[in-house]
Formats: sequence, C-alpha cells, structure tokens
Amino acid sequence: MKGVKPFFYNLKMIFCMIFSSSGLWLAAATAFLLFLISPATVTQTGATVSIIQVLVVCVSQKDIANIGFVMPSAVNIIANAGPQYIATFLPVLAAFPSVPLLLEMQKSGFGRFAIMRQSKNSYLCSCIIAGWISGGMVMLIGYVGMALPVYLLLPAGDIPPEVFVSNSPLEGLVGILGTGTVIIGQAINQFFYGAFFALPALFLVRRLHNRYLVLCIPVLLRFLYDTLMTRPYREQLQIGNFEKAQWFANWFSTSLSTAVTQPNMWVWLWLLGGLGIVLVLNCIFAGFEVDIGG
Repeated sequence: MKGVKPFFYNLKMIFCMIFSSSGLWLAAATAFLLFLISPATVTQTGATVSIIQVLVVCVSQKDIANIGFVMPSAVNIIANAGPQYIATFLPVLAAFPSVPLLLEMQKSGFGRFAIMRQSKNSYLCSCIIAGWISGGMVMLIGYVGMALPVYLLLPAGDIPPEVFVSNSPLEGLVGILGTGTVIIGQAINQFFYGAFFALPALFLVRRLHNRYLVLCIPVLLRFLYDTLMTRPYREQLQIGNFEKAQWFANWFSTSLSTAVTQPNMWVWLWLLGGLGIVLVLNCIFAGFEVDIGG
C-alpha cells in the first residue's frame, strides 16, 4: 500500500477538504477585492483611478468626455493588474486555506492513520503540495474574477508588445485566442505567484503550532527581503547604472508574477526550486520527529 496510489489519494483528499472550506473562498474573495482596487489609469491631474472605478464608470454609462481620464482598454488593465496591493498580503492569503486545516490535522492525529497507508515522507509531501496548489488557486480565482467583467465590459484593445516576450510559451496562441491569451497567461502567472508564497507557511506549519505566527512570519520575511533589495536598486538608479538597477529589480518578489508571459531561468528557479527545497527540508526534519502524524 505504501506507493504512489496512497500519495495521490491523500493529496486528493486534503485538496478536496481545502477546496470545500470557507478559508479558500474567503482568501480568493479578498484577492478579488485587492485586484479591483489596483490602479487602472490616472486622471488628468495625476490621481490614480482603480479598476473598480473604471468599471463603475463603464456600467453607469457616464459621458466619457467628462470623467477626467482616458478610458483604458481591457487588455491594458488585465495585463497590468496587481501585484501592487496584493504583494503585501499575499503570504497570508496564499496560506490561509491550508494552514488552519493542516494544524487541525496535526492536533487531531489524522496523520497517524494516513501514515499507516503510506510512508511519512509521502504523507508530508502530499500535505505540502495540496497547500501549494491551494495557494495558487487563491490568486487564480481572484484574478479571473476581476479579469472577466473587465474583458466583457470594456473595449478589448490591442495587446501591448511588452506583455509577451519572444520565448513565452503563450506567444503562439495570440493569433488564435487574441486578447483572451492575456487572461490565460496572467491567470497562470498568478497561480504560480500565489503557490510560491504559500511555501514559507507550509514549512513553518510543522515547526510552529500557532496559526497566527505561521501566517504572519512570512509577511515579515517578504517585507524584509524586498526592503533589502530596494536599497541597492535605488542606489544604482541614483548613480545612473540602469543595467545594475534592473538586475536588482529582477530579484524583487513581485518579479515572480511573470512566470509564463515573461519567463526566465531565475524566476522558474525560484518557483520550482522553492517547492523542492520545502519538500526536501520537511522530509529531512521529519527524520528527527518522533510523532509525524500528531
């Protein structure tokens, strides 16, 4: 019984429990609202106009000449939405569906019964991968919920050339799906973006048993990391070394939100390497734990 089949059975069971919980949908709804308040354009005086404000103007059918800003196209909005506001809360949103469930499973001793049908490493990996997927689903659902009304209500517009780089796997679909390719590409981007930021909490969930610490420590770590990267970035800009400044910008945590539209080796090294490291570290630490299931 301790083979691949029990692993996928446990993965499916945990993921179904997460998907049927209110936590996932609450986190997805929060992501949806954060996407809606993302900047869409600016007024003639330089004030920021959010996506939801653009939608309200469109639905209310106000005179376009009197609204004080140029109505953006749907493709410009859906290509640039986020991660301005979402980045701050992402580590909490991505982990919110899985962390309470995994902590409850530890408290109830559920893992002891699961380990009877599979190895302890298989059980731990299925828990992490289920949480990783649910973190991605939070962002995917929130993004698609924002993008669909924008796509349906606003004029489509032309796809900006900077949305897809030449090595993007989706570039060839532009001629077939048109502007719909942007929604597909950005939705996949957001999935991997959310999945990655679920990983810190998924690592901590077996080390700490306080859900608030597990959810909040990754927020602090992300903030400290981006703060450390911002300082040399600004220093390079001030001295006019734009190439070096761009190098630092590529290491910002927000750069992970362009996995398939603007892919590069370093982004995928972060995304998949992060998952692999958390899986391996949990299996290593599991060897020192007496009771894996509790």
